[in-house]
Amino acid sequence: MRCHIEVGKVNDRHREDGTICFLLPLSLTSETIPSSSVSKLKTCAMAVSQLELSNADAMHLQAAQGWLELGDWESANDELEENQPQLRAHPDVLKIRIEVYVAAEQWDYVVEVAETLVSELPRDSFGHVHLAAALHTLGRTEEAWRTLVRVAHRFPKEWIVPYNLARYATQLGSMVAARELLSDAFALGEAKALKLQALEEPDFGPLWSQE
Repeated sequence: MRCHIEVGKVNDRHREDGTICFLLPLSLTSETIPSSSVSKLKTCAMAVSQLELSNADAMHLQAAQGWLELGDWESANDELEENQPQLRAHPDVLKIRIEVYVAAEQWDYVVEVAETLVSELPRDSFGHVHLAAALHTLGRTEEAWRTLVRVAHRFPKEWIVPYNLARYATQLGSMVAARELLSDAFALGEAKALKLQALEEPDFGPLWSQE
């Protein structure tokens, strides 16, 4: 199957040459992505995951990352639109796309794109962590917990996994598990910095109130 991805309103269609064509929701004000388009995005993402980014595409990604670091997600989004259409579902592009949607607080889109990235790169923590975080932000904390805990064993050296699981456990009322997970996170990361971060984290409020 041949795939093509374009910018604009989400709308599946077929080209005369038989290529399946669907449009990525690059406008942050567009309607919710239909499940049929998400399914095709996942299929097409797998098809392009082995393609190499050109120097020009790589430069657009670097520029997009730079704009995000400056707090300008709209300019980052504009840079992503400069990528070749057939590479819009490349995993490196999807990762920056997720960061754009996070900065824009478009959590439903984060979920959709992160699900695609997880299916494409199941052993990369980026997609799993962002998928769970978006679900939590949307008030689906139990789902966020299940999403991340079932793959936590794949990432034994990444502090962000037990740290976020500790956040979700706290919000779900599992304080014993939260303390154990937070201790694991401190052991894996920069303990002093993480302790300060955790003290400022609203999700840990119920945990600190018990001490």
